[in-house]
Amino acid sequence: MRMTVLLAVSAVALAACSGPAERETGPDEGVDGAVDDASWTYDNSAEWGTANEDYATCATGTVQSPINFVRADATDSEDVSLQINWQSGPMTIEGAGYNSNVVAPEGGYIMLEGERYDFIQAHMHMPSEYTIEGEQPAGDIHFVHASEAGELAVIGVFLAEGEANEALAAAFDAFSTDEGSQTLEGVTFDPSAVLPETQSFFRFPGSLTTPPCSEGVNWVFMSEPVTISAEQITAYTELYGNTARPVQPTGDREILFVGG
Repeated sequence: MRMTVLLAVSAVALAACSGPAERETGPDEGVDGAVDDASWTYDNSAEWGTANEDYATCATGTVQSPINFVRADATDSEDVSLQINWQSGPMTIEGAGYNSNVVAPEGGYIMLEGERYDFIQAHMHMPSEYTIEGEQPAGDIHFVHASEAGELAVIGVFLAEGEANEALAAAFDAFSTDEGSQTLEGVTFDPSAVLPETQSFFRFPGSLTTPPCSEGVNWVFMSEPVTISAEQITAYTELYGNTARPVQPTGDREILFVGG
């Protein structure tokens, strides 16, 4: 039963969190740029909530992602427990045509506030979906996890332009618009190497950042970035273009801040 739940949630996470899941037959765009109710793109993100009744939460939801972080508005907390227990293993890339996921090595999980969430996959968005103090870094990476009960927890890390990210170098080289899975020979993926040295973070309720924009996602977002190079940014954006949903209203949700 546990495996069945994880497989179902994995499909949701792979499809709904990292790119246009309804593109099996491609977007059907009219002369005015509108899309039919079976398709969506980042260019028509303002219309997601009305494109399909299943996407209504994109417009009506009250805790939508992404958001802008304002440190002064966040509540300092020492009550949020987070343990990251990721494993290293072979690097497997799953391409969906519109984006690529790096499959989690077996055995990785996090403990968030006493609940276990198994690591499923990591994927990127460029430019960054989340912003901080109104600034938008070059990108962000989302590490997607699922609990036995089917709940999602995502750890986000900002990607700032700077030195090349060696932990992700092979992934950038392997990304393509081809669909399917490939395990890179002789390459080890160590997801922990993508975390910043200072692991202070924002903790808040949010949603998937693509249709159906389902809420109830447990978000943890590191306040400090890691770097990727200009060449890595170009390699990604030349393949996939813009993959960032615009910032959504924070509303009255409480944003906690943990760390120094």
